Amino acid sequence: MTRLDKMFVLLGVLLACVAPLAAALLMPKFRDLFSSFGAELPLLTRIVSEYPVALLLMPASVLGVGLAWADERRRGLLSLVVGSVFAVLGSIIVFVAAYLPAWKLAAVT
Repeated sequence: MTRLDKMFVLLGVLLACVAPLAAALLMPKFRDLFSSFGAELPLLTRIVSEYPVALLLMPASVLGVGLAWADERRRGLLSLVVGSVFAVLGSIIVFVAAYLPAWKLAAVT
């Protein structure tokens, strides 16, 4: 694996860490805030706030692609692409999970 491929794998792993870090740092605050209103949290919010460690499967899978993909010439680039996709999708999931209780409360009033 070339030096550029190693940097691509590292960058892919770092990008995939965005969602788990956001979930670990933000979700407890959102969970406590909306729980104080006495409302039941939506399922997605409960899952993301109670199991943020599950989101660590994203960077682990990027690392797995970088180390074990069959075509060695494309490992680095594929890791970067997978990490970028996980960063976007994971951020969307965390964003929706964080604001879903607010949207649910707004729909009730």
